[in-house]
Amino acid sequence: MNRLPFILFGAIIGLMGGFSFGMVVFPWVADQVMPDLPIQFYSNVARVGPALSLLWIPAGALAAYWGGARRGAMTMGIGGLIAGGISGAIVAPGSHFLPLTGLAAGIGLLYGAGAGLLIGGGLPSAELIPPTKK
Repeated sequence: MNRLPFILFGAIIGLMGGFSFGMVVFPWVADQVMPDLPIQFYSNVARVGPALSLLWIPAGALAAYWGGARRGAMTMGIGGLIAGGISGAIVAPGSHFLPLTGLAAGIGLLYGAGAGLLIGGGLPSAELIPPTKK
């Protein structure tokens, strides 16, 4: 069996998770925690959110490749922490930089760990799959 479909599946799921995080989850939680955010925050999210979702692809691919719920959750959680921190740092306006960066990193960690639990738990480790013989 070929290992490539596992990696591609994980990358696509990582991309979709990154898009939903950047365009829905992070702005919604930020609005709930900090209701007085300036409109500049939302315009920044709309402008760079889709591009920042690309940061989640490597974590999704690695979680699918390594397999296993624990390793998937750790991989996607760390990837979400990094991607969330970068996203928060890019879209945060002025004086809201530090709180939004920390909030985005924390949400990314939790959101990524949950996604990695599903990705890794649903797939066996690609390392255990023997390569196809020609």
